Amino acid sequence: MIASSRARQDDARQINIIRDLTEIDAIASTWHALEQRTVEQSTFFQSYAWCRAVVDLRQRHGSTSGRPFVLTVQEGKRLLAVWALALYQQGPCRVLRAIDDPFGKFAQPLIDPDVDQHAIVESMIDEIRRSSAADTMLMTKVTDRSPLRPALSAAGARVSLTDHAVYLDFADYADFETYFKTVNTKTRKNVRNARNRLYRDHQVDHEITTDREVLSDMIREAIDGRIAWMRSEGKTSPAFRDKLFEPLLLHLASCEPPVSLLGFRLKTATRSIATQWGFLHRNRYYAYLSARNRDFDQYSAGRLHLGMIIEACAERGIDRIEMMAPPSDYKLQWSKSLTTIDDFMLPLTSIGRLYQNLWHDGLREALKSTYYRLPDGLKKRLSQKAAV
Repeated sequence: MIASSRARQDDARQINIIRDLTEIDAIASTWHALEQRTVEQSTFFQSYAWCRAVVDLRQRHGSTSGRPFVLTVQEGKRLLAVWALALYQQGPCRVLRAIDDPFGKFAQPLIDPDVDQHAIVESMIDEIRRSSAADTMLMTKVTDRSPLRPALSAAGARVSLTDHAVYLDFADYADFETYFKTVNTKTRKNVRNARNRLYRDHQVDHEITTDREVLSDMIREAIDGRIAWMRSEGKTSPAFRDKLFEPLLLHLASCEPPVSLLGFRLKTATRSIATQWGFLHRNRYYAYLSARNRDFDQYSAGRLHLGMIIEACAERGIDRIEMMAPPSDYKLQWSKSLTTIDDFMLPLTSIGRLYQNLWHDGLREALKSTYYRLPDGLKKRLSQKAAV
């Protein structure tokens, strides 16, 4: 057991609480081994490399928000579970959230497949009530396969938001051509026509890379493109409103330990048409950030590029593509497979209950509703003045 961690003895098991980067590094090897043992493979956002990158960035930027509160369950020297959380101060309320919030896409603990997962999560929630000093828990993007879902519900948590993430599993297809035949006939025809027009009008290349120098350029390009798009559409994003999001993304191509990245760029000799990059973990591709050049919208560049990415992933033998939320039309044209993701809120104190009732479910929702009813022109002006 890490000497500076809080621990509770429960028969032969101990629940430890890790609160800093040094302690996170001390369990690196066992954390990584647990990642490989978990049955649910959509675990990138609970991986040691990703969580460490987020904590390290916050520490180097002197952030006082998002202080690590990582729960581990050990049985002797065997690590049975890791739940990477952090404490955030939101006004007078101390909120316990995922350690990578608002940057992560799926929230769940890593749990050894040979133990009672529900019981493990229940024991960690009990420890949170005793030891966290949090007023509430807000767990966003809890997947429908996660053991968090039944445990949070049993603890009294309420679902505050539901969304869906698109995925494509190649397990049922021998190759890309077999899969492509299952795509809607109209979509296949439109894609072929758009591709033929694009290749007729321009000299086009599709760049696929794991080179970190090239990826650094792709990440910068995708950031700039996404910000420009959000401002033009009057949209906003919790991740982009966080001042550490852009530095985090720009650091990924050079961080240690390395995070496995994969990038795609459709381009002419002089201009980018569409760019997407994401993470590789346990032979899954997590599509994280994309952007397109709107000068090429006549070619349905976003839909066309996604098809090329799917084909490239199939050729590389990747098992599954996580296209993430939201379930946009251009994604659903390629796959109808959806993962339900829910946001759960569990008040732990009277302050937490007030925070949920007055702010999270009350004034916050009213402000969001008012914003989305504003005229498009006003929303665009407001988003351009904000940090997106």
